[in-house]
Amino acid sequence: MLLAGTQNGGLPTNEHVMEFLPLIDLQLKSEEIIDVLERHDMEVVYQFDRDFEGADDEYQSSSASGGFEFVFDATQRLATVFLYIRPRGEFAAIDVASIDVPVYPCIDAARDAFENGGDAIRQGDGWIKAFVAGVWRHYEFDDGELSLITLMRDPV
Repeated sequence: MLLAGTQNGGLPTNEHVMEFLPLIDLQLKSEEIIDVLERHDMEVVYQFDRDFEGADDEYQSSSASGGFEFVFDATQRLATVFLYIRPRGEFAAIDVASIDVPVYPCIDAARDAFENGGDAIRQGDGWIKAFVAGVWRHYEFDDGELSLITLMRDPV
């Protein structure tokens, strides 16, 4: 079972799909990343280890109105994408018909899809993630409803 507005294994039917998956691991200064930043009027904020705790530096860029956020590692490669399915803090909900990852209405539907695809799965209380095509896809559910999808490159 998939959320309304999706089909084909959970992929959106909208022809104006924002392709987040191909952006994972691209350089901050790549043409594709710069295009997204400019199209959504996104600023990049440098976060450094202010407290000298040994944390790596990172760069963040958010589209609060678009419902998504990027986190780049110390080498300026896109490591994580947050897709806010439900509003959270300053973030509006992203248009689920415009993203290139499946959207599932419940954790059971996500687990069934991952198991049917033969994907490596990890699951906890209110979340499930799978390693699909070189990217971790983490689905977070609040009160049984999908609230956040996090896309992460494999850290190895």
